[in-house]
Amino acid sequence: MLLASLYIFELALLLAALSFHKKGDRAFGSWFLTTPGLAFVGALLVTVAAFGFIGREYLRHRTSGGRSFGLVVGMNLVTVAFILVPAEIALRLVTGHTADARIFGDRTLLPRSWEKAANHNLQIFAKASGDLTYLVYDDTLGWTVGPSRRNTTGMYLSSAEGLRAASQGAVLSGPKSRRRIALVGDSFVFAEQVRFEDSWGHVLESNSTGRLQVLNFGVGGYGLDQAYLRFKKDALAWKPDVVVLAFPLTDLFRSLTVYTFIEWPQWDMPFSKPRMIRENGVLRTLNVPTLAPPAIFAKTSITELPFLEFDLGYRRHEWEWGVADAALAKRWLFSYFPRRAETNPHVSDEEVIEVNRAVLLEFTRLAKERGVVPIIAYLPGKPEILRLKRGGATDGQRIMNRIGVPFLDTTPCVMELDPETAYILNDPHYSPRGNVAVAECIARALDS
Repeated sequence: MLLASLYIFELALLLAALSFHKKGDRAFGSWFLTTPGLAFVGALLVTVAAFGFIGREYLRHRTSGGRSFGLVVGMNLVTVAFILVPAEIALRLVTGHTADARIFGDRTLLPRSWEKAANHNLQIFAKASGDLTYLVYDDTLGWTVGPSRRNTTGMYLSSAEGLRAASQGAVLSGPKSRRRIALVGDSFVFAEQVRFEDSWGHVLESNSTGRLQVLNFGVGGYGLDQAYLRFKKDALAWKPDVVVLAFPLTDLFRSLTVYTFIEWPQWDMPFSKPRMIRENGVLRTLNVPTLAPPAIFAKTSITELPFLEFDLGYRRHEWEWGVADAALAKRWLFSYFPRRAETNPHVSDEEVIEVNRAVLLEFTRLAKERGVVPIIAYLPGKPEILRLKRGGATDGQRIMNRIGVPFLDTTPCVMELDPETAYILNDPHYSPRGNVAVAECIARALDS
């Protein structure tokens, strides 16, 4: 009976810890009425009852002078050790690593390590500063395509002005002899994973029989806010006739980030970005000039970074270490019962709608003020196409409808292709045929 009580005590204590872990930042009053709250109360009652029985047995054995109490406790501890020690060793052998954490399958074993994140991203930045890559730090945009650059594979080449081009160092500026179209956006606009000749911007220009000059200002990893700022900082100077701001669903959420490597560590993007907020009905930009990578990763703790409260990916508890976190078994178990995220109005679902609506309205206003025709184009991702083909709705459609700004939806054009044909295998970006579908959709909008 004593041995069973010891096991019950330990299991109840573990259940209480897991239940309390799931509380997050909720008030006790409301949390107690939830399933984890009720489980915590029940586990705590069982813990107290088991502890009371164990205490009574200890006093009884102490009075009688027997040694069986110590033997039973020893048996309990040996059994627990035989379970935990092999589990700990096995986890250390089979878990993988990301830039800042251990992983088991597709699950991150929290907490994350700032030291590992800083070291990893500093190495990435050192490579990104080399001659064979095309991204450079920018104090206004966070990062941008550098002039006369090429990536390590030679697939991505930039012009002398820092636009995607057919050859490294090509000069695109000069007298405007054709209708000039500026494209701004992220890697879907830049057209990652395909050659320049297959990018939808180049296809758009090639199919125009010499009527259009299409300038590709796309930059991988950009949020919708950065695309707008790229238009304002760089594209406007080219005096385009039309500007196409094109983006997939992810860009709407990137608008609510400051440090891309926090929310998406697998992207190896070691930069900070500007963050636009609404203040008294007016857009204001935080983190400008943007914090450069050496300054970011010189911090001894992630909590020293500015504007974390405005970052969608930052959750304080994911970076907080305790003594028990030295055990992978503990981290594995608690990762399957994730803590409730802190409530933060700066990164709420409503803020996704409001900030992006404000950015799109400001983009439209500025373009028209400068005599440029604005086109807002939505680019669907593969999961959205698959869902639509099964008859469902998509988050992109829902969010864009809530934003309420008129836009060109290229989804019907992409849906004319099979999803496996429209996208690169094992990659979210459009294939050459997918790029053609987007180009045709944009061309119809230009002609209308």
